[in-house]
Amino acid sequence: MDDYNRIDTDALLAKLRQNLGLNLETSQPTPKKVDKQITLEQQAMANTPYNADYYNQAIKRVEKLKDYCQSSMKNKHPRADIIADIDSSAHAIMRDYHEGVKDQIKQLKQWQQDYIKYFKNKEKKYDSPQEELLHRQDWNSMVNAMDSEELADYIRELTNDDSKTLGAYEVNTLLIKTKNNPSLFALVKSYRNTKHVGSEWETTDAWQQVEKSLSILGVYQRNNILYDKPEEGEWISRKMIDPKEEAMSVLNSHPNNHSQYKVEHHQPVNIFE
Repeated sequence: MDDYNRIDTDALLAKLRQNLGLNLETSQPTPKKVDKQITLEQQAMANTPYNADYYNQAIKRVEKLKDYCQSSMKNKHPRADIIADIDSSAHAIMRDYHEGVKDQIKQLKQWQQDYIKYFKNKEKKYDSPQEELLHRQDWNSMVNAMDSEELADYIRELTNDDSKTLGAYEVNTLLIKTKNNPSLFALVKSYRNTKHVGSEWETTDAWQQVEKSLSILGVYQRNNILYDKPEEGEWISRKMIDPKEEAMSVLNSHPNNHSQYKVEHHQPVNIFE
């Protein structure tokens, strides 16, 4: 076989690997670059109050405290000692729980900053700067050619048309144009806020999930109780869980006639330490 007809098997194999997305040296799949927006949004959807480790730990600790009460009664521990341990342990549950709430709020607020930064950086990278420049020139020519009545009609029509969406540049231009007309200025501003122009991230499912989580955590932060996981259709559960009351209900559900066995001062115990 002459050189003209000889097949370059190495080149052919390399091309095949490239088409299959394989690393040329290891034949392993080439890792795909994960989009940062997707990563951030996955973080948001996973970082919810009821998925948090501290929340699940608190619920498990309540059950453990109830089991401790059962065991202590079975072993004839003085009622006063059991109550002292309940107080100490319930306090520890809520202390660690509130620390978890505080940390999660901090994480979600940082997530919001990162998400906004991502969107703002993304907006600066136009697919075609030349086309964007021409678009702005056309927009300015159109707006500058309008008289006051035409501009007013355009803005009124704009605010009544859900299908038409302007970008930040266009809306800012209209705000400047109407700054001396309070009624038109208010219409443009209302349009900007309703359409989230300049803050488009607020329309995403991820942002709304984080806002919902922060609202729930705000309730958690203000109360010295836990909430059970909400049922379908509930924003936040109506079922409240007070660690101390849960444990006391176990203690009070059984007669306790062994308080006479207390012979010395009992140092309250946090059963989770």
